[in-house]
Amino acid sequence: MRLSELLNTKAVSLRLAARTKREALVELVQLLESAHGFQSQGEILERAMQREAMMTTGIGNGVAIPHGKAGPA
Repeated sequence: MRLSELLNTKAVSLRLAARTKREALVELVQLLESAHGFQSQGEILERAMQREAMMTTGIGNGVAIPHGKAGPA
């Protein structure tokens, strides 16, 4: 299976307006929630921020795959 088979293209952005890591995560979480039609009331953003605090999800060349742990923190 390829990563591209798992991604919703509406939740992917090649150009962000964000200038900081936090702004980028906020923008990407908004994109994700919009693409999937739900609101997490900040839970997804909080978990992504917690994950970034442990280690970056950047993979190089301006590419990152932000994510967080599902379930109890």
